[in-house]
Amino acid sequence: MLDRRELLKTLTALSLPGAIPSAYSQTTYPSKAINMVCGFAAGSATDVVARVVGIKLSERLNQPVVVQNLTGAASTIAADFVVRSVADGHTLMTVSSAITIAPAVYNNLKFNVEKDLVAIANIGFLPTVLMVADSLPVRNFEEFVEYAKKNPGKLNYGSSGTGGSTHMAAALLAQTLGLSMTHVPYRGNGPAGLALMAGEIQVLMDTTVLAAQSVKTNRVRALAVTGSARSQALPDVPTFREAGLANFDASVMFGIMGPKSLPRPIVERINREVVESLKDSGLQNQLVKTGGLQLSPGSPEQFAQLISEDIAKWRKVATQMGISAE
Repeated sequence: MLDRRELLKTLTALSLPGAIPSAYSQTTYPSKAINMVCGFAAGSATDVVARVVGIKLSERLNQPVVVQNLTGAASTIAADFVVRSVADGHTLMTVSSAITIAPAVYNNLKFNVEKDLVAIANIGFLPTVLMVADSLPVRNFEEFVEYAKKNPGKLNYGSSGTGGSTHMAAALLAQTLGLSMTHVPYRGNGPAGLALMAGEIQVLMDTTVLAAQSVKTNRVRALAVTGSARSQALPDVPTFREAGLANFDASVMFGIMGPKSLPRPIVERINREVVESLKDSGLQNQLVKTGGLQLSPGSPEQFAQLISEDIAKWRKVATQMGISAE
C-alpha cells in the first residue's frame, strides 16, 4: 500500500492539467466511432480522400470512421463545427487547400485556422493543370505567356467560384507572371470545365482528375501541371518547372486536422496511423494511380508549417489581386 506521502504525490499528479486526458488517450483511444468531417459534397476530391483514407484508418484503429459531409462556405462551416467539438479525437476533419485560402478571402471567420485547429497529418497534393481552349492560338506554356502579355484583359479565366482553389490557382499564376486576365466564376468545377470546352472562357486551372477528362475531348489543351514530377494522369504534360516557371505551385493540399485541445498522444497516434495507411498498395492505387494524388506524409509539425506557409501565400495573392469572397 502507498504511504500517506506517496498517496498525496499521486493525487497531485492526477490533478495536474492534461494528466487524465493523456492517460486516457494512451489506453482507451479510440473508444467509439470516429466522425470524419468533410466540408465538401460526396464525390468531391476531398470527400474521396476522406473515405479512402478513412477505410484504412478504421482497419488500423479498430473503430468505424464515418464521413460526415457539412458543405458550404468553402468548408468553413465544417471547420467551425470541428472547432466547437469535444477534443477527444473522435471528431476530425479532412481538409484541403480551402482551409488555408479561407483566412485570405473571408473577413468574418468565426475561428482562427492556426489557433483553433491542430494539424495532425498531411496526406498529399493533387496537381493543378493549366488548360486553354483549343481555339486559342497557343501550343505551349511559353506561347501562352507571350499571347497573354500581348493581349492584356482579353483572356477570360474560369473557376469553381470566387475564392475557390481554381480561382486562387489562376490568380497566383497571373500575379507571378504579371498577367491581366478577367475572372469568370461558375457554380462548381464542372460548369467551368464545360465553359472552357465551349469556348466561353479561354483559360482554366483545374485538378488533374477533372483536367484529364477535359483533355480527352480534344477541345482543350493542357500546357503545364504543378508538382515536382509529371502527373500519371497526364504524363505528356510538362511540369511548370519544365515549362520554364520554377517554384510555382498551386497544387491542392489534403490533410487531417482536429480541435485545438486534442491531446498530443492522440495527435501522434492518428499521424502514425495515417502515415502507415498511405503505404498500403490498395490505397495508393485508388489515390495515386487512379486519382492522380501525390502522397506526402510527414509529422504534425511539418503539416503545421505547410498550413502556415499556405495561409501567408494566399493572403498575399488575395491582397494584391483584390480577391474577396464576401
